[in-house]
Amino acid sequence: AEKERKQQEAALNDIFAGLETESTQNSSARQQFISDEAQRYGAIYTQLIQQNLLLEDSYRGRSCRVNLKLIPTGSNAILGSLSILDGDSRLCAATKRAVAQVQSYPLPKDPDIVKSLKDINLTVSPE
Repeated sequence: AEKERKQQEAALNDIFAGLETESTQNSSARQQFISDEAQRYGAIYTQLIQQNLLLEDSYRGRSCRVNLKLIPTGSNAILGSLSILDGDSRLCAATKRAVAQVQSYPLPKDPDIVKSLKDINLTVSPE
C-alpha cells in the first residue's frame, strides 16, 4: 500500500510539474506578445511623429531618442510629457515640434499592452 501511495504521489507531482511548466510557458508567451505589440505600436507612434517632421537633408543618418509619457483617453492616448533622451540636437528640436503636432496616439484594447505604452522610448531617425 505504501509503494502504491508513493507511485500516486509521484504521478501527481509529475502532473503538477507539467502544469507549472505550461503556465510558465504561457506567461512568457504572453510577455513576448505584449512586448511585440508594444514594439508594433511604438513603430506606429514613430510614423505619426515622422509624418509631422519637416525633413532636412542634414537629418539623414542622425537620430533622436525620446521618451513619451502617454495619458490613455479610451481608445487613444494624448501626450502627457515628452523627454529628449539623446541624439542630434537639431533633429531633437524638430522631433519635439513634430510630437506636439500629433493629436492622439492609438491604443490597443489589451490593458497590459496599454500599460507598457504609457511610458515608451522611441527613436526617430529619418531615412
